[in-house]
Amino acid sequence: KPSSVPVHPTGPYLQNSLTLMVEAQEELEPRSLLPCHRLDRCTSGLTLCCTNSAVARLIQVQMDNKEVEKVYVAKVKGQFMPKDSLYLRVVNDDEFLFEAPIDVVDVKKGLRAVSE
Repeated sequence: KPSSVPVHPTGPYLQNSLTLMVEAQEELEPRSLLPCHRLDRCTSGLTLCCTNSAVARLIQVQMDNKEVEKVYVAKVKGQFMPKDSLYLRVVNDDEFLFEAPIDVVDVKKGLRAVSE
């Protein structure tokens, strides 16, 4: 899902939501696509959807129980943290694992930032 597109119809986005656009593209019945989780409107990424409510609920439960590993990838512009940072683990020359608390900066815009 690209950023700026909501997962499901809401507020001023009654027509331009991910579920409605995919339903139209794939010639599915309106309101037949069920998101298994949500991404904020400002977040881009993979979104799992089902047309079977039992399967959607199973995936939702697995996600709620932390049985599904989610990985977030971000591009950084400018200076990144030093390699000896408490929250940074070097995986290889091109990949770092960053595990830090993230706080909500602006709820309406869906903006978040590392809290330190």
